[in-house]
Amino acid sequence: MIKARNLDPSIRRIIEGMGVAGVSDIHYVATVAGNTHEFLDGKVESDKLHPTIGDAYVNVESGRNDTILLSPDSHSQAAALTFDKNMTHLVGMYPDAAMNHRARIGHSDDFDALITVSGYGNLFSNIYTMHGRGSATNLHNLEVTGDRNTFKKCHFGGPMNATESGTAGYSTIELTGAKETLFEDCTLGIETIARSAANSVIRVGTDSSRNIFKGCKILSMSSATTPYYVEIGSSVTYGWTMFEDCIFINNSSSWTSNLALGVKFGPATTAHRVFFKNCQMYNITDVTDNTKEAGVLLNTVWSAADAAHIGLPISPDHTA
Repeated sequence: MIKARNLDPSIRRIIEGMGVAGVSDIHYVATVAGNTHEFLDGKVESDKLHPTIGDAYVNVESGRNDTILLSPDSHSQAAALTFDKNMTHLVGMYPDAAMNHRARIGHSDDFDALITVSGYGNLFSNIYTMHGRGSATNLHNLEVTGDRNTFKKCHFGGPMNATESGTAGYSTIELTGAKETLFEDCTLGIETIARSAANSVIRVGTDSSRNIFKGCKILSMSSATTPYYVEIGSSVTYGWTMFEDCIFINNSSSWTSNLALGVKFGPATTAHRVFFKNCQMYNITDVTDNTKEAGVLLNTVWSAADAAHIGLPISPDHTA
């Protein structure tokens, strides 16, 4: 039998190329009936090949760069996933993609958050999560409470049902006490199920700061003015959030300005700042409420008459 260590060198180089230096044990998750499982069975050590993410996770060691490789199959979760270990990584076995990766995670039951990341220093890459199945108890696709976690080339898709999209307080990404998180080249949200309540794609909660979204696509579809791209929670009086080279696209039946605000600050939110560098928001009436404009900072001097300078896309005058 060919042992896992004989497969490791090339796989380690791939994982290290994603930014993980010093990869330790590598575990594989593959559905039993899938092609990947059939290929790996007998080629890797039996204690490194697992049928579910949960089975793999209990076998990784915290703090040493153990990595789980997720097969390009549908991995439906009957229980919420909690990543509470440190420097353990989940990487999809799929090429770099913008949306709908085939290494994908869904759920067959209802719970507050599909994935909670409470550990620190973890990497998630090349995965797609599908959140929402018709219950108002499904409130978050991804909730991050730990520090210094990294998400690269992932798609966190949701809400995928009208019930969740019509639930006030729903957020695709929830940052609660999370600091120094990086989302890079990710797609957040979807534009096929209309949001109809006061909910958000990204919600920043208490004590969350120094979180960066770089090169991301933030997607929404709305049938009301009440959803937001970004919500800064009530009474958040600390820190900052940064968006760099991101585009925010809200779809509606007529492609008209359908969101009242792109960024919503909760009551008593006074000190949190949101930085936008080279970003655009589409289908909004205003970037934020006029009483909260000090909380939004752009990287250019602008006037009220210059839409491009406040991050609003404008169509070219092709007749002039």
